[in-house]
Amino acid sequence: MFSTSRRKEMAEEQEEFRKKFDEYGFYGENNPPVDMVNHPPHYNSTIECIDAMSAMTENAVVSPHAAYCWQAAFKYVWRWPYKGKSVQDIDKAIWYLTRLKEEIK
Repeated sequence: MFSTSRRKEMAEEQEEFRKKFDEYGFYGENNPPVDMVNHPPHYNSTIECIDAMSAMTENAVVSPHAAYCWQAAFKYVWRWPYKGKSVQDIDKAIWYLTRLKEEIK
């Protein structure tokens, strides 16, 4: 396995990595910090998706479950080009639209 000195060296390297990660986050010191809760990079529009969803459902007369399916589908369609999982996001939108279709039959 590893010598005692090498294990100590590896532990120090790991601790240094943890410190840098805590300070700079996943993207590293050359990139600005990313706020994954309030402003994730895949929500990169001047209009927030949640505000658009609120506006589109404001006067809609639909069941709560139908509104949820509608908004979930909308969210996946909104962000599909930005998140790096385009086909998966479109598939999820279709899944929610199928549920919505069943809900309103």
